[in-house]
Amino acid sequence: MRNPYLAAIPIAMGTISAMLAIDLYLPAIPGLPAVLGGTSVQAQYSLGAFMAAFAVGQLVFGVLGDRYDRRRVLASALAALAVSSLLCATASSMGELIAFRAVQGLTAAAGAALAPALLREMADGVAVIRLMGFVSSLQALVPAVAPALGTWLLRHASWRWSFVAVTVMASIASSALVLLAPARKTAPASRTGNMLAGYTALLTTRTFMGYVISHGLAFGALLTFIMAAPYVVTTHAHGTLENFAVMQVVLVSCFVIGANVAAPIVRRIGSDAAIVTGAALQAAGGVALLTVTLALHDVTVIALTLAMMLVNIGHGLRGGVGLAKVMDVRPEFSGSASALMVFLSASIGSIGTPALAPFLPSGAWALGIAVAVQAVASLLVLPLALASRRQLAA
Repeated sequence: MRNPYLAAIPIAMGTISAMLAIDLYLPAIPGLPAVLGGTSVQAQYSLGAFMAAFAVGQLVFGVLGDRYDRRRVLASALAALAVSSLLCATASSMGELIAFRAVQGLTAAAGAALAPALLREMADGVAVIRLMGFVSSLQALVPAVAPALGTWLLRHASWRWSFVAVTVMASIASSALVLLAPARKTAPASRTGNMLAGYTALLTTRTFMGYVISHGLAFGALLTFIMAAPYVVTTHAHGTLENFAVMQVVLVSCFVIGANVAAPIVRRIGSDAAIVTGAALQAAGGVALLTVTLALHDVTVIALTLAMMLVNIGHGLRGGVGLAKVMDVRPEFSGSASALMVFLSASIGSIGTPALAPFLPSGAWALGIAVAVQAVASLLVLPLALASRRQLAA
């Protein structure tokens, strides 16, 4: 039998390609208005356009993954991501970049929508949590390395090369997926009938919705911070892009720690308790971020980093566990389940980023409020899912 960790690498490469489309680009955001025209708010909208299309793409690829071979669907989407990224590199105005980023976001969605279900086909129980932790660790290298690479490309070449790099990576990932990834073990759902049957079944399950809404809010808090961090670090914390890159390395390391201790923690206290623990850490980190951004006249990169360490550890701990839980609600619709979870997460991120943009020039406190509200709400929503589970068990 093929080593599942080796077989998971092409799948991880697919999600990494999508992540590069976000993280390589981040260092260029503050300088885009000077190059392409427009304003700093419009530069943030280029992120929002990507995330909005990324969110819609989850629903599209979730259905396709349940009805067709997920490996082939993902490989085709990655080939399209390579082309759309090349289009972004040719943009000559902010309007063009925003439009091309929307197309890029749609094609990038397949990795996040299909990867959890593909991994779920390879393992069960705690084993799938370990496998997701392994893949998450590989993915975590992107936000650790990509900002530094993006900064280097910006200094020595052009922001356009960040999109060329995504084109290269997506092309490699698509080829590797075709050549190395295992074929689907389980039969796809029927291709006849209502294509949205899986979503209908899942959306009417209170337990599923409780987990998904909580996870979406938690991920939205993390994503909102990542998207706004380059601006906050360089403007309000009076730091540099290099400071931002170092901060990312620290925060990603915290996420990796959380993801890799998840399996032993689940064995000891159970999956629900692990999710609650991760959510509590994220809420504490959100409140800490709000406190430092309000209390410090001149917020520092160190203060931002210390607060967000808790958020990243918590997300690493609960992320893979939560995905495994929602895919077990209706195994025949595992692709739709993981896609719905990512859809809500990306939707919150796509709303939070542009909504926050007009307030960011006023101070770092705006970011503190956005992160804290979402993180605390994520913890408060969880009892709905847990109560529903207890009712079902009774």
